[in-house]
Amino acid sequence: METTEQDVEREDKPSTPALSTAFVGREEILDTLWGVDYVAESNVVDRQIRNLRARLQNDWREPRFIATVPGRGYRFLPTTGSGSAARAS
Repeated sequence: METTEQDVEREDKPSTPALSTAFVGREEILDTLWGVDYVAESNVVDRQIRNLRARLQNDWREPRFIATVPGRGYRFLPTTGSGSAARAS
């Protein structure tokens, strides 16, 4: 199941069930961020996701923000309102 335009429109609503099942493929990430003409090593997206996870302090074994969909791509996990923004209220 690839991400559809409807899924993208719903991404601003964390409680949307489609977000927990939608994923973004490596090729889609590569084409969107670097363009379809960009020639890259096969693991460039994986390396960048690893860097992003490190900055977010997101362990791939127990993901909070980015989950791996084996052989397919990545899924962005909806966050709950228990973060620092919720505590500031």
